[in-house]
Amino acid sequence: MKSRSVFSWSAEPIGDALCLRHDGQSLFSLQSYWCPVEKPDCCVGKVWINQTQYFDAAPEISWHFYIGGYQPAQKWLKDRRGRVLGIDDIRHYQRILKLLSETARIMQTITMTLTV
Repeated sequence: MKSRSVFSWSAEPIGDALCLRHDGQSLFSLQSYWCPVEKPDCCVGKVWINQTQYFDAAPEISWHFYIGGYQPAQKWLKDRRGRVLGIDDIRHYQRILKLLSETARIMQTITMTLTV
């Protein structure tokens, strides 16, 4: 069986926009190149970074996932308020969403019996 890379990315200009794709699917569309992170929010599978830009097909479990007292998917974006995300930032955030989703999935498969 042929192994396929989990993170095969391509960025392509589409008119005024820049579209980031993973395995042919559009993941992030920058309607204008330089819009900063304003007020991150998650709604129906989209993580919005401002009024016009969002990460599509974002697992909601990733947005709400806690590690310790933090929600990493939210904190990472909030720490970048007022900053424009570059392609490397976008790729990194997609990895964060994927890893948090996979961590939640793996945690559900763990069964442990506590003996007293």
